[in-house]
Amino acid sequence: MTKGFVYKTKKLTLLAIVIAVCLALTSCSIIYNGNGGNSGGSDGSVDLSNGIITEGIIEANFTVTLNSKRTSYFGNVTAEIASQGSGVVFDKVSLAGGGYTYYVLTNNHVIYQDTEGYNRFEYSVRDCYGVVYESSLIAYDPNYDLAVVSFFAEKDYKVLSFATANPKVGDSVVAIGQPTGIINAVTEGKVEKYMAVSVGEENGNVNANISNVTFDVIRHSAPLNQGSSGGVLLDKDYKICGINYAAAVVEDSTEFVSGYAVPVLKVKEFLTQKLYNQ
Repeated sequence: MTKGFVYKTKKLTLLAIVIAVCLALTSCSIIYNGNGGNSGGSDGSVDLSNGIITEGIIEANFTVTLNSKRTSYFGNVTAEIASQGSGVVFDKVSLAGGGYTYYVLTNNHVIYQDTEGYNRFEYSVRDCYGVVYESSLIAYDPNYDLAVVSFFAEKDYKVLSFATANPKVGDSVVAIGQPTGIINAVTEGKVEKYMAVSVGEENGNVNANISNVTFDVIRHSAPLNQGSSGGVLLDKDYKICGINYAAAVVEDSTEFVSGYAVPVLKVKEFLTQKLYNQ
């Protein structure tokens, strides 16, 4: 089960025409969805795909998985469900004995532990090569719909840095995520506006303990899909300018209209409060 919130709209036309082009970075495959041709999007966005390859940006992006298990009195697993979203490496610590501890940003609703009927929760992350690592939940807050998981690896993965300011309306952006059935989906678009968005699942409103974002977020035209939640939004310098957490689709369909991301200054605020100020 992939995690992702859907914001319904009655808009009848897509904001972007999605063109799928398969690219490769050694054994890291990329599915590139542009808003136009190689020279940029039809909405005037700048083509950022080449840098995703040459700068090794894709290596910082992971699939985040939560395995929820129900166990019997004797500890036997009687039921299990896996849900997943996306995440991005934003920090690492070198260890004296070798290797690194990595920190991955994702959404709170991706890692949320639905305790009804389940009593054991295990986290893991998967890199673009398909390597899976056990991970630990470090920080979370539904009021930002953000969370951090960590993992250990000997491999030296790419770490992405943060932009110093929120992107401006009209700026080109690129989203990277792990939507249903796809690894490393890269889409491009532009920042359209800032607005408050009340997200909801198809069967009703979301519990405030899962997602309770009340501040203005980035609305952008880079296509997203189920499973892209927690994926990174990058500016033209490939710096983190937001974390995607919701998408709008045409009512009674799955046609993409707009993506929504927590702005980078709110991301930094969350990290200061929940991770670095402890």
